[in-house]
Amino acid sequence: MSFMKAKFVRRHHEASNIISFWFEPEKPVGYIAGQYTELNLPHKNPDERGTKRWFTLSSSPTDAPLISITTKFSKQSSTFKATLKKLKPGQIVDIAEPMGDFVLPKDTRIPLVFVAGGIGITPFHSIIKYLRDTKQSRDIAFIYNVSNEHEI
Repeated sequence: MSFMKAKFVRRHHEASNIISFWFEPEKPVGYIAGQYTELNLPHKNPDERGTKRWFTLSSSPTDAPLISITTKFSKQSSTFKATLKKLKPGQIVDIAEPMGDFVLPKDTRIPLVFVAGGIGITPFHSIIKYLRDTKQSRDIAFIYNVSNEHEI
């Protein structure tokens, strides 16, 4: 898998322990709402989980040229997440071309049921934002569960 450079632009706190990270890739990134990427974040003394993680793109393709990932932080974060949390605007990271087929069906007549828990909402956020931004309509029932009300 090949990586491209992306500049960290900003973070947005969605809740006290959930943060979205916005990046500007070195070249335009074409993707379909609901796809994911791999982020490589080299850092000193990585724990056993290493320097790479998979993330769904929480942004919509309509947010171009920026892309975002959203993640939840626990009190005992991995070295990867601790490094991610400390990114400064302008820092460069490595990101893979988006991939995956967890996307809307092409047939717009198919009714859909979206079921998500907690941070698992990210692909649905991407998809719903894309539908809203492009003024598309689908028959979707959405079921969402969180541990705490402040995470909604």
